[in-house]
Amino acid sequence: MKEYADIENEHSIYGLPWNPSSEYPDGELYVTVTGTDDKGFSLTSEPETITVKH
Repeated sequence: MKEYADIENEHSIYGLPWNPSSEYPDGELYVTVTGTDDKGFSLTSEPETITVKH
């Protein structure tokens, strides 16, 4: 399952609200972030683990 968000700059990602919908099962999820600039340069983060509990 993938979700997308448009981030204008690096400062706007801090405090970005995200609450898992009921589509996400309880348990551990792995999250990566990919950023691409207007010239096509792309970076992807290392996976981070989050725990979801509804």
